[in-house]
Amino acid sequence: MWFMLQADAERRASHASASTSKATTHSKQHQQQQQQGDFMTPQQRLLFALCDSYSDVFYAAKPYPGGPGWSADVADEAVDAIIVHVLNHCAKTADLIKRNNDRIKAADPGDVAPVPRDQGFTRAKALILLPMRNMAFNLVRRLVALAQKETRADSVHGKEKFLEQFVGGDDAGDAGGEAQQSGSKRKGAEKPAEHKALFKGNLDDHFRLGIRITRGQIKLFADLLQSDIIVASPVGIATKLAEDAAAAAAVTAAKAGKGAKGAAASAPAAAAGGEADFLSSIEVCVIERADVMLMQIWQHVVTVLAALNQLPKQQHGTDIMRVRL
Repeated sequence: MWFMLQADAERRASHASASTSKATTHSKQHQQQQQQGDFMTPQQRLLFALCDSYSDVFYAAKPYPGGPGWSADVADEAVDAIIVHVLNHCAKTADLIKRNNDRIKAADPGDVAPVPRDQGFTRAKALILLPMRNMAFNLVRRLVALAQKETRADSVHGKEKFLEQFVGGDDAGDAGGEAQQSGSKRKGAEKPAEHKALFKGNLDDHFRLGIRITRGQIKLFADLLQSDIIVASPVGIATKLAEDAAAAAAVTAAKAGKGAKGAAASAPAAAAGGEADFLSSIEVCVIERADVMLMQIWQHVVTVLAALNQLPKQQHGTDIMRVRL
């Protein structure tokens, strides 16, 4: 009888311990969820915190799409953290300029106040480099979704043009090729899932896209000088820099010319300089999938990074007194 009572007591104690452990587990999970907030995982929260501290972050060994644990229906948590940081940086900069503009307008004409240093030479504050259009399509689509959530913008200008230029490519060709080879034996080994996911879609490596974000609208294909975020490939920026160098050389040659012929040549050339000034005030630079860029021409990446934050060739309507020192 004593053994039966002891067994019953032990069983009740084990049930109570299990209930307590379950309650403790639920409490810990709830606390973790409260600490994470809108972040999916603690790793995503940590990556955002590193980016928000404006430290140089090197994220090595990033998993390939299509690899173990990857799902096309789940957003890339690392990319989401970087996008949120970029959007947060642009929003804080815009809010600071707006507050200073309101303060200047409300000030009395006789007041002598220091001019706020809150702007750059140009509007663009973030540059995101990607190797191919298919990756740019996924990133921009996610960026627009998060920007609409944060800024409550109700319209996206240029969506049709974006879909036309960044969707397609190899998708139709792959489908046709698979249908053609369905009855025959395929040559060589089957391509791995990582390869299929990485090289699916438009594989063009030459593109530039300016994105301007306001309270009510997100404008794709905005002028690069009037954009908040620039999404481009290294070769796309490098060719723009080459065009600007050619324009500067034309200006020099026109100024060196003499007579009416030289004066006539200088008129169109004088307005051609400064096409690469959109890189003069970049504050956040993201290089996504640098390993793929290594398999392209890495010198283009070096050229782009060397061109960041150089003195512009034209003023572009900027109030020089408000440019950050």
